Amino acid sequence: MILDHITYFQNIVVSNIVDGAATNLLHDSFYEIVPSPSEITNNLPCCTLSSLVSPPRAVETDDERIVEETTIRIVKKEYETTHTYTLKFFSKDIYHHIENSDDPDAMKPFVVQVHDYLHNHKHFTKRNGHTVSVRPGIFGYLDDANIIKDGIYMSYCQVVLTDGLYSERIIPRITDAHFEQGGLY
Repeated sequence: MILDHITYFQNIVVSNIVDGAATNLLHDSFYEIVPSPSEITNNLPCCTLSSLVSPPRAVETDDERIVEETTIRIVKKEYETTHTYTLKFFSKDIYHHIENSDDPDAMKPFVVQVHDYLHNHKHFTKRNGHTVSVRPGIFGYLDDANIIKDGIYMSYCQVVLTDGLYSERIIPRITDAHFEQGGLY
C-alpha cells in the first residue's frame, strides 16, 4: 500500500464517519493490516483496509512544465496504476450497517457515509503534488447467519484509486538574463 493512499483512507474513516451526534466513531479503530478476530472483537466498531494492485500500464501524456525561481521541472506520467482498496467495517450495532427507518435522526450507515464523501471528493492530491482520481466500487453488508460470529456484522465498500508513476527532469534557469530588442543579454 502507498502511504498517501493509507493517509487518505485514514482521513475518511477517522475524521468523516460520525454518529448522529457528530462524534467520530472510529477514531482509534482503523487498521491498515487486518488484525486477528479477537482484536476486532475487542475494538468494535472498527475498520480494516486491504488492497489489490493491478499491474501498471504505459501511458502517453504531454509533459507538464513547472517554472520555478531557479529551475524548470518537466514532469511526465510514464505509467498509470489502479489500486482497488476494500474498507471493511465491523460492529455489533446493525444500524451502523443499514439505515434505521424508525429514527429519522439516526446516523447514516458507515458505507453510505463513505460513498457520500467519495461523491464530493473525486480527486485528492498526494504530498508530491500529483493528483489521484477516486471512484467507488462495489459495496454491501453481510447478513448471513452462518457467517456472522458473536453478533458482529460486517459491511464493506471498495474504492478504486487511479494513480501514476512519473518521471521528472530538472533544468536550471538563467535567472539574471533579460530580453531586449535584438536578443538575450
